[in-house]
Amino acid sequence: MAAAPAATPTGDVLAQATALNEQLKSGLAALRTAYRADVTALSQTLRAAMAAGAATTGERRSLTPAQQAALKQFKDAFEARTEQYHTDTAALTQDIQTQLAALGITIISGMARGIDAAAHRGALEAHGQTIAIVGTGLEVTYPKEHKGLEVEIMANGAVLSEFPLGTPPLPQNFP
Repeated sequence: MAAAPAATPTGDVLAQATALNEQLKSGLAALRTAYRADVTALSQTLRAAMAAGAATTGERRSLTPAQQAALKQFKDAFEARTEQYHTDTAALTQDIQTQLAALGITIISGMARGIDAAAHRGALEAHGQTIAIVGTGLEVTYPKEHKGLEVEIMANGAVLSEFPLGTPPLPQNFP
């Protein structure tokens, strides 16, 4: 018996998917631009605070209390802004992938933290199919906290690897 030909998306589905892809790209670009502007502003504020207490002779010395406070404030603000950026990009990615999966499109991504995991969660939220490509042996979950996600993916798609069983998460396996 011959295998049935794979279903191909209709023109309407392709148009919707293309529009969603463009929405994702422009949304991520806007988030990236805002993040860079915020980090640049934070850096300029830090530079000004550091210059205000700099030695005029060019000699090295310890940071003043005001400089130490400015450095801590910069670090705290930078970490908070970076966390918000990651939260925003993951939320946008998950939303778009949910919509794509609802159109019947299979979502394929890695299984890393951040937008990879968000893409799979979006597909699962839409009860769609999703495929994870991992950089380890199939019995190794990386990152470990994604074990539950991996189980859900296997129930609604597949987890694939080009690496033999037992391969640990080595840096060169993650492009």
